[in-house]
Amino acid sequence: MSVIKGLLPGVFLGLFLAPVSDAEPALDCVVKTVGGELTVAVTMKTPHPAEMLVNTPDGQSLFLRAADIPFQYPNTNDFESLESFTLNRISRATWFNDWGEPEAALILGPGGTYEIVLADNLETERENTLSFTCEFTIEKNNR
Repeated sequence: MSVIKGLLPGVFLGLFLAPVSDAEPALDCVVKTVGGELTVAVTMKTPHPAEMLVNTPDGQSLFLRAADIPFQYPNTNDFESLESFTLNRISRATWFNDWGEPEAALILGPGGTYEIVLADNLETERENTLSFTCEFTIEKNNR
């Protein structure tokens, strides 16, 4: 019995330290060129958080999915079960400005590193909500 007691802490420690490198990421972003056009393939494990934003290389945060945003991207009523979507050079984020007029910005601009964030609540600190991130880089000469 004392042998089993001595082994149990090691077994439990091994379970917690076991590598999980084979697990699929909850959120993945892959830059591709399809028909000469740059695209970013985004895949998500389902179900996933309902809110999403893109942090751009110039420091902007473009909210694509959130409760108070009237123009959602991608445009679907069942986002939480959506497994993938594609961003391209004409994909836009749209919102209402301070004067109540719609404004839009291209999601993919010049080269640099972008970050996509999926979260239960984008208005709180990431460590205080369920969230997943992925980064991708677009080369400056890539159109």
